[in-house]
Amino acid sequence: MRNRWKMLILAAAAVWLLAGCEKATNQETGRQSTAVTKPAGEGTANEKQKPAFSTEFLEKNGSILKAELSGTFETGVRTESLGNREDLEKLREMLLEVEKRETSVNERFPGKLTLAMESGETAELWLSFPAEGQIPKLTAGDASFYTWKQEQHREIWRLFGTVYGFGVYGEQIWMEMETDRVAEEDAELSFILHNDTGRSIQYILSPVIEKKTEKDGIESWEQVESLAGFCGYLTELSGTSVRLSVPWKGSFAPDGPGTYRLRIQVLPEEELRFGVEAEFEVEKHG
Repeated sequence: MRNRWKMLILAAAAVWLLAGCEKATNQETGRQSTAVTKPAGEGTANEKQKPAFSTEFLEKNGSILKAELSGTFETGVRTESLGNREDLEKLREMLLEVEKRETSVNERFPGKLTLAMESGETAELWLSFPAEGQIPKLTAGDASFYTWKQEQHREIWRLFGTVYGFGVYGEQIWMEMETDRVAEEDAELSFILHNDTGRSIQYILSPVIEKKTEKDGIESWEQVESLAGFCGYLTELSGTSVRLSVPWKGSFAPDGPGTYRLRIQVLPEEELRFGVEAEFEVEKHG
């Protein structure tokens, strides 16, 4: 009888231990399931919130390690990053001079400025494009609205020269292919550079060619290998247009049929340079 009671006690203990293990396993699975199925954007009380931009944000988080400005215009999009320490410090000093306004802004701005700080924090700001007679505006989220002097506003854009230049002159300086369909065996690519500024500009005939690609539904451009070294030099264009050409066969290594684009650099003002491009199709051989 004593042995029978002993066996019953041991069996009960085993059942209790198994139940405890199963309960712990279910709790762990529940935690994992909750983390996976939580709706996107639904935070928890102890999750770190992204700090809002302010002059205090700049003072608290140290130097700007990287800054990227993306400008979205009717004629296209341009993006440029700053890595020069002197330019980054100049940008920080100008941002420290913004003045906050107690009002909300509903309009959209073409400039998206992304800051990566020394502390590891980041900030996204939206900038209006410089225009005579308009108040310079900067927003950070729906509630933060800032302004500052017109000269500082323009100078910030000019730090990102390729974006600013395209924003000012993108509709006046443009190019088009003489024919939008070419073969890999063609000797050269011919195009026309247009100048609608009403004054002389300069250009550099040092071509870059890219191919349009798509991955996971996202389009991008990949640079085509250049087999020849191009040492472009400044050339003046005083008229409204000029026909130009660059070597194709034997100078570039296109990756089969598809959509490509040719880009050269133009200088509408001293020390202000940006790229203009035109697309073309490379046809299947034969």
